[in-house]
Amino acid sequence: MDETAQKMNDALKKAGFNRRQVTVRHRRALYDDDYRIKVHDPEVSLLQIEEIVGEFEAIRYDEYSGEILEGCNNYVFVTRNEEHPVDISQILPLVEPALTKAMQNELNQVVNLPTRRYLIGRQQNGNPDLWGRKPEHVNRLTGMPKYPDQEFDYLTEFYCSGDTPEAILSAAKMISRAIAENELDLAYVMKPQ
Repeated sequence: MDETAQKMNDALKKAGFNRRQVTVRHRRALYDDDYRIKVHDPEVSLLQIEEIVGEFEAIRYDEYSGEILEGCNNYVFVTRNEEHPVDISQILPLVEPALTKAMQNELNQVVNLPTRRYLIGRQQNGNPDLWGRKPEHVNRLTGMPKYPDQEFDYLTEFYCSGDTPEAILSAAKMISRAIAENELDLAYVMKPQ
């Protein structure tokens, strides 16, 4: 096993993760190293894993053009194993009717979760977008929002292929997964240090 991959495994083990929860794969690509970290546990925050293994990423840039230089780069990618997705069973029944209303009425719709609220809107191009609290806008020491008067931050846009029930359901599943991932990340950053 590659030395850096072993160090990543050691850091993950020290943080309390085992190889059934998170795996590290290394691949050499020309003169660069590619590390694929796959999260198999649906209860683990991707942000937490990114912070643990992020210190091992090293990318060299040209100081004038800003282009990535070839060779000696360590690329780190953290993804979730799609065979073990986050649980959206509690979120999807709330998102689907809100998305349907947002797509039909072109008005923002609120999704009330037990933890916080999210906003689903429709952009000018017709695609739905998602607004909510961003993990980077939470004070890590107190677990409180940095900007308490700002409830919603723009999170992302989703592609929706139309207003048919099938298209709405497909987009609602994507939005529900994004909300579930965001909730895991927020739970991680709001934990007392």
